[in-house]
Amino acid sequence: MIRLYLDWNVINGMRTSKEGDEFFVLKNYLEENRSYFEVYYSHAHLSDLAGHKKVLDDEIKADLAFLSHLTENRAFSIRDGEVHFGKSSPLDWYKTLIDDDILDDAKTLEDLFETIGDDDPTLSKIVSQQVELLKSIPIPEEMRQLPFLFPERTGKTLYDASNAMLRMSKDWMDTDAYGKVRDFLKQILNSDPNRISSAQNPFAAIDSNFRALGPESSYANVENSVNSSSKEHMKSCPDWYNKVSSTFLSLDMHGYSSDQIKINDQRKQTFHNTANDSAHAAYASLCHIYIIADRKARRKTVATYERLGINTVILAPNAEKDQRYASFINGDFLRNPDTAQSLFDSVMQTLTSGKLADEDANNGEQRILVQYPFCSYYGFFNKIIVIPGQDSFQVVLGTREPTNWPNLFIDATVNLANRLISIFGQADDGTETVDVSNLQEIQTSSDSKWSLIWGNSLYLVCFAGRVQFYFPPVPLKALQEKRTKPTGTNA
Repeated sequence: MIRLYLDWNVINGMRTSKEGDEFFVLKNYLEENRSYFEVYYSHAHLSDLAGHKKVLDDEIKADLAFLSHLTENRAFSIRDGEVHFGKSSPLDWYKTLIDDDILDDAKTLEDLFETIGDDDPTLSKIVSQQVELLKSIPIPEEMRQLPFLFPERTGKTLYDASNAMLRMSKDWMDTDAYGKVRDFLKQILNSDPNRISSAQNPFAAIDSNFRALGPESSYANVENSVNSSSKEHMKSCPDWYNKVSSTFLSLDMHGYSSDQIKINDQRKQTFHNTANDSAHAAYASLCHIYIIADRKARRKTVATYERLGINTVILAPNAEKDQRYASFINGDFLRNPDTAQSLFDSVMQTLTSGKLADEDANNGEQRILVQYPFCSYYGFFNKIIVIPGQDSFQVVLGTREPTNWPNLFIDATVNLANRLISIFGQADDGTETVDVSNLQEIQTSSDSKWSLIWGNSLYLVCFAGRVQFYFPPVPLKALQEKRTKPTGTNA
């Protein structure tokens, strides 16, 4: 299955779209091809919806109902330092979100933990002891060097700094405080946001500002320090999640397509919006495709993914400006040839029209050629592999999972196998349907294999966490002829 992540602007646009709108076309396309796509949502969508009001009126109920239908309640959530995926009602989760006002109202650590004793007196006592301990620990020298981050700090202990950070977090979400910190950083680095925002490599531009402070200063040092601190103190989230969100926020902080911070009677734009966008970028790295309408957030996400080597495809929902998006909604993305020959011809056409790259396989024991086309065969295969031999080559369809996906594939493989049976008929061994029991052995043994064969010409093979679709070997000259034949010549 192809996993999709959509920003809230796209989801809302789909819900309110009218016939002929760009979002109406997308909504219909996803509805018509529902069996090929899994759309996920996260707490960031609910936070986008709640905004600063946290109400549950008829309009929001309609949004949540549409979100439930679109995603079939598929959700990403963070628990115990890991991102989990499963089914969760957006309405129920949203109710929990708006009912949980403890952090919003808390101004001190005592406020934050005041309700704990009602549920667990023992835990309340432990928390109280920790609070008293913080009151006895002086503020580290490094924190004293950042007074602009904690303007309300009055004491000299970690307790005082923690309360200042608590108020800072609330101020960043509810006021223009984040914008002021961003401006202060610009003054320190003497940076030009326009130069950074127009740079082909924004991180190189940011690094040049840091190096102007001294020979030992660099953006890489700051990045490593942030990642190290996140790994130590932000254990509630996976390391990769913290890296994506912090890289995204760093771009905004230094002026790369920075969000506007503005509060007036009509609109409230604060760090709340930017923080949600950074969370979207992190969650989207679990999916094959991220469709995002917000131009500034899209630019920061693209730069973040390039920096961290994330392979999620980012699309702008505009068929005129984004050729890949046009290919997506026009039906060129999904490919379902119904014969072995038509499948092979389609793969060869794709293969010979693009570039091949060298890649190691089997832990470096084998050299192969690969291509990652922007299409999906049977809603599953998005990688073409060429295994060259002395006189022949073999074409294999494979998969490239999103960078941060946990590589679980059993259910998806069962769906794939049954889809292929519906297209090519029963397998040579008489298999007419597949369920999870067929694949139980390869779940427990890395040496086990499971396969289906059609007409001794198509081979579906599952082994060692991989799912691949093989064609019989082809004479090497056939590939050479196809790659050198002039465009427009009949095959």
